[in-house]
Amino acid sequence: MSRFCTSQKSVAVDTVGNIANCTPVNFRDFAGAIVTVPAGSSITALTWYHCREENGTYQALYDPAGVALTPSTVGAGKDYAIAAEIFPAAFIKIVGDAAGTVHLTLKT
Repeated sequence: MSRFCTSQKSVAVDTVGNIANCTPVNFRDFAGAIVTVPAGSSITALTWYHCREENGTYQALYDPAGVALTPSTVGAGKDYAIAAEIFPAAFIKIVGDAAGTVHLTLKT
């Protein structure tokens, strides 16, 4: 029988110009997550940023082809599995095209 643990967290999302307002998420002990965009949210795009330190300078994450890790579309009231390229990150921030809150379900 395998054992796993989940953690749920509400995360503040803001635009790239206000990345300091985004909630840093300690991702070091996790290897997967679902992001939920709440019903009624005006967020339609998310970009993932990472840093080795919680209070350091966050950089956008890219896939091997050099494309920013952005879901093609996000919509209110929907759940999205995060890309596997995010799994090695130590700390992440989620930047949106609008300010708001998303919910993460993190899995070890």
